[in-house]
Amino acid sequence: MNHITEEKIYALALYEAHGLGSAGLRKLLDAFGSPTEIMEQKEEEIEKVLGRKLVTNIFSKHRKNRDGFWQDCYNAYQKMESEGIHFC
Repeated sequence: MNHITEEKIYALALYEAHGLGSAGLRKLLDAFGSPTEIMEQKEEEIEKVLGRKLVTNIFSKHRKNRDGFWQDCYNAYQKMESEGIHFC
């Protein structure tokens, strides 16, 4: 089984972000380079790439319940790993 890294959790969080989609994710990766770099940006920096409305939608769940959001991502990743689904 693969080791769960912060980079993998961030990748999953971005993949699951409501409204981001593959085009938005590609824009962010082109601008910042990696899921970790994306997640370390201030919202204002991400807004420059995606626009305010999309950023508000993407980060609203994270802002409301940060610990729960990351725990959900971690749990989803563990479930995928246990089912033999690997990425990153």
